[in-house]
Amino acid sequence: MILTYHNVDLLPLDELTVGIFAFIKQMLKLRNYKVVYLEDYNIYDDTNVVITFDDGYSGFLKYALPVLKFFNYPFEVFICKNFLDTKNFIKTKDLYKIIESNGRLEYHSKSHYNLTEIKEINILEEEISPPEELKLYDENGFKYFSYPYWKYSLSVINIIKKYYNGARSGNGFADNTIWALDSIKMNNKTKIEGKK
Repeated sequence: MILTYHNVDLLPLDELTVGIFAFIKQMLKLRNYKVVYLEDYNIYDDTNVVITFDDGYSGFLKYALPVLKFFNYPFEVFICKNFLDTKNFIKTKDLYKIIESNGRLEYHSKSHYNLTEIKEINILEEEISPPEELKLYDENGFKYFSYPYWKYSLSVINIIKKYYNGARSGNGFADNTIWALDSIKMNNKTKIEGKK
């Protein structure tokens, strides 16, 4: 299974935020699984788990990162270029903290638009293609894409195939193929079975 988090904070302030205590409980449950990167993920092996974060919220660095480091779990952060260095999001200068902590950087688009609503191929390509200046931060990253709003189309997938090894969707939108891997949107109440 692929877990998709957004923000982690002291308290669950909204639908996209998991409180730190719930997050720790969820990470404890993962000790009975094999936590892997997306490139090592086998969709047919129910012992495999991938931990991902969308958008690059700054709460991730303060609350989630120390927990992930403690458990030594691999994880991936899907960033939006236009969110970097803005209020409530990760600063570009902090991207190295993710790499140094067993994490990988992946891409979640330039502006977080619903890609299925963009008709001009050149604009779609600009939204999807990973910026070269960001790729310099992580030589092992930027191999996977996360669809904004988890929505995609055939024309979107055709561009994804030019730049990535696969892409992630979820919660009913995914075909569960390498170009639309299914994932679970995590919240404060999401239960993880503690079995292998």
